Amino acid sequence: MTPNKTRQLIYTALFAAIIFLGTSFFKIPVPPAIVHLGNALVVISFLALGTTYGMISACVGFFIFDLLNNYITSVHFTLLESIIVILTLHVFYTHVQHKDTLKNIATLGVLAGIVKIIVIFTRKLITNYLIVGNSTAFGLALSSMTNTFITSAVTAIFVPILYFALKKYLPILFTLQIHDKNKERD
Repeated sequence: MTPNKTRQLIYTALFAAIIFLGTSFFKIPVPPAIVHLGNALVVISFLALGTTYGMISACVGFFIFDLLNNYITSVHFTLLESIIVILTLHVFYTHVQHKDTLKNIATLGVLAGIVKIIVIFTRKLITNYLIVGNSTAFGLALSSMTNTFITSAVTAIFVPILYFALKKYLPILFTLQIHDKNKERD
């Protein structure tokens, strides 16, 4: 294994741990769920590690959180949400040619929040439709989204703050993504 590959795997594990910790300890209880920084950290891991390793770190971090916090029955939804969010971020970030301007990074945070809202609403709508039928499925899905809206707003606010602070004070975290972009150009 090359030194760069080893470093990339270590950073992937580090970001998985950071996502787990951000979801576990930086949270606000909003019954029946929680509002947390985990989603903002998923965007940061995408920016630092790229699409594949960012996706792996998000899935591992959220899987561990769900496993340890009795959400194991919905872990597959959480992993699917993470994959959809990161793939959407990849499409946008590729479109803006990996330019990390304040506007682009803020847009990534907002986009991650919006995609999360759409994915969770769709899941809840389908689940409620299967359980209660179509007459109340929409209302039930929408009424249970408070924490998702708040988490999405927190994501949109904290992504640019965290990204630019980490890039300034811990620039080494973002060297692997730069290396991957240079490799893609060759």
